[in-house]
Order: sequence, then structure tokens, then C-alpha cells
Amino acid sequence: MEQFNLSDYSNLSTDKILKIKLKKDNKFIYGTIIRTGMLTKPTDKPLNKGIWKDFNKINDFDNYREDKLTYNDFTLLKITGSEIEDIEIITV
Repeated sequence: MEQFNLSDYSNLSTDKILKIKLKKDNKFIYGTIIRTGMLTKPTDKPLNKGIWKDFNKINDFDNYREDKLTYNDFTLLKITGSEIEDIEIITV
């Protein structure tokens, strides 16, 4: 089971966002990682056990692409690397 290290995606430039496919969904979500926290005491196995990231999900990607400077329709999600099936950095 692949597990993504979300810390690698925490400091993206402002023209880049993440395109993520969660294992439980059949669609992609878009956004950026804005915070990190601990769910449990850290362990050395598996990679991100107990570590969550706050993900600022873009609710309407088409509107975001049209005017990302004034867009403000986000949902805050807590995700872990083990919940992700695929992740990609895209330029907007």
C-alpha cells in the first residue's frame, strides 16, 4: 500500500495546486496543504501514521481557475497520506 508523504507538498508556489484522488472517492479534489498536526504519538511505521494535514479544498475548480485572486469558496479537510490514491501538482 503506497502512502504519500504530504510534507513534500506543503510549500507550493502560489501558481501550483494539488490534484488528489482519495481512495474512498472516484473523483479528484483540488487545493493546497495549509497546516500539519498530530493525531497520535508519532511512530516509525508506516510513514505518515498519526500525521494529518489540513487541506484547503477548492469547491469549484473552474471558477478558481478563472479568478484565483478573489476566489474564496474552500472547504477545510483533514487528510493523511494513507487516504490518498494518487496525487499530482498542477499549474493554474
